[in-house]
Amino acid sequence: MKRSIIFSLIYLLPFITWGQNADSTDQTDSGITYEVLASSQYEDFGANLYGDKLIYVSSRGTKLFSDKYDLNNQKYFDLYLYDFADNSVSDYFLGEPEFNNKYHFGPSVLLEDSTGIFISRNYETPNKRGDVNFYLAYFSFADQTEYKLPFCSTEYSVQHPCYDSAKRRLYFSSNMAGKDGYDLFFVDWSQDGSWSEPVNMSNLNTSANEVFPTLSKKGLNFSKNSDHGDLDMFQATFASDTTILPLTLYNTKEDEFHLIELSGDSVVFSKAPTRGYNSDLILAYSVKENRAEEDFYYAGIIPIDTTRDIAQQADSLFLIYGIEFDSFVRGNDYIGFPIDLNIKNDSLSSNTLPITISSIVTPDSINWEHLPIERTPIEMTANSNGSFFAVVYEDNDAIPALKVLHEALKVEPNSMLFMDDEKYYVSGPKRKTQLQARLDSLYYSRNGMAQIGITESIETLYPMNKQLELVCIDKETKEPLDFKIDYYDYESQEMVYTANIAKSETLLISYLGELILGATITADEYLPYSMKIENQFSSEGTTSKIVVELTRIIEGVEQSFTLKNIHFDFDDYSLTPTAIRELEMVLPVLKRFESIKIIGHTDSKGSRSYNQRLSENRSISTMNYLSNRGISMESMTPIGKGEDQPVDTNETDEGRANNRRAEFIVK
Repeated sequence: MKRSIIFSLIYLLPFITWGQNADSTDQTDSGITYEVLASSQYEDFGANLYGDKLIYVSSRGTKLFSDKYDLNNQKYFDLYLYDFADNSVSDYFLGEPEFNNKYHFGPSVLLEDSTGIFISRNYETPNKRGDVNFYLAYFSFADQTEYKLPFCSTEYSVQHPCYDSAKRRLYFSSNMAGKDGYDLFFVDWSQDGSWSEPVNMSNLNTSANEVFPTLSKKGLNFSKNSDHGDLDMFQATFASDTTILPLTLYNTKEDEFHLIELSGDSVVFSKAPTRGYNSDLILAYSVKENRAEEDFYYAGIIPIDTTRDIAQQADSLFLIYGIEFDSFVRGNDYIGFPIDLNIKNDSLSSNTLPITISSIVTPDSINWEHLPIERTPIEMTANSNGSFFAVVYEDNDAIPALKVLHEALKVEPNSMLFMDDEKYYVSGPKRKTQLQARLDSLYYSRNGMAQIGITESIETLYPMNKQLELVCIDKETKEPLDFKIDYYDYESQEMVYTANIAKSETLLISYLGELILGATITADEYLPYSMKIENQFSSEGTTSKIVVELTRIIEGVEQSFTLKNIHFDFDDYSLTPTAIRELEMVLPVLKRFESIKIIGHTDSKGSRSYNQRLSENRSISTMNYLSNRGISMESMTPIGKGEDQPVDTNETDEGRANNRRAEFIVK
């Protein structure tokens, strides 16, 4: 297959082959029989079940004067039905003529209840870059209407749909990520007809192109490039969708893609040799019962990822499933941990574990090579106290490390921040054994965080982060609330963390004694709240709890609030960067009010008259900024209160800084 065709012009992945001119049957040594369905001299691929028929894509309608696609000089792809009963092929049409594209259709999938069909088709006009991309549409048979799915765009292609009716989940392939070619995604279809945002299946996607997802009894089938550049078929299980196994019974040096499962052990997939412009639909089924006189050898292995440490994979199997291996095997092109090897004319051991075991069937026994698992020991030092940590991040800068720490806290609430040799480390909790720390490392990895390795505890490593447990409640009812929090480094204004927190969740805020964080809290229908997070809350390695009480907005009633991070420098009425960030965070709330009084306050340094003018200028400065951000000047009133209403002592620098503030009265 020509890579330039498939993955740069991808459209429908027009697979290219030297084709067959008639149906044919071929039986292989592995006991699998192959038949070509609906054979033509043109493209035939992407079959899905349509009742007791197949709906598939073909250019078989090509005639001398047909409108042709420049790439293969064949008619644009249309949809066809294949009838198993009499091997006949018929055209497929969608309702009225306007629903039938004059350009390409792609693989399409019927809903299980036959109420509608997901259609893949291309836009009729190119985007600004000149690309003519594909999109998915849903066609309802009941009211004969069609609509484009809302996550589609002319800027990228969305195609190859398959639908899990039990989960109401639509899988597809797309290049919407924009950097690594085509990936697999899914979206959920709610009962009210709305769609979720696309989710990148990052545990399946690689730098290769992952395309043509289809459902299987075990999980999801899909195709991607092999090391030789051709397309091979793979399967991932839903029970452990990071376990990806090649479908070795069907893969060759040619292109195999879009496999669907029929009854029994029968499957249909598309196949294309590497030259020409003709792909075929292949029906494959086992005829083992007719070959009882021949010997077959069975093997079962847990596949090994050769790009990862083998000892760590063995330890993971022991820690999670209790299976212990001191060696692994290699034979032919297979490598894995052995379950059964060279079992003659017999089935493999029953698999009761939630992990996929690769079944290998060969006409001859495999000469398996047994290899020991090599482990690199961790040498204990004189400073060692027998504790180990799973390290997930290291950096010379505290702020990036703090950002990663907050991600780690969502995975493991006892995650910590260390410093050693002027470098910051994010790690799991202290463990007594290396295996326990390795389990932490695996747990972080399974939740999307990178693994750096395992380190032993030494005297210079100590947890340096402080923690706050923060909850929000209604000021009157004391009921917990859903809320959003944004917090950032007070000095650099760099955002550390932002998240929406459900009332059933606990938020852990982690920070360093050397840093001051600004935090802004907002909730629907409530006045905003802001705070500083600094040394006074807790000591290193401890957790303090803060309960934030939010005031519900009452329409038509004047209410006041002070944003504690809108401060001014001494003898200055310019908004500080911290103040600007705070105003940006509460801007959506302020825009809902018809009346906003902005009251400026000062500390007691300077004369009373001077401070009065300064406070007025500070409120005007705040008003002008909000006006530039879209709030009507007519709705705002600037007021100066001078030094008359302090909220803190004027005897300290910190107290005076708190008195230099902006208060809001809204209605």
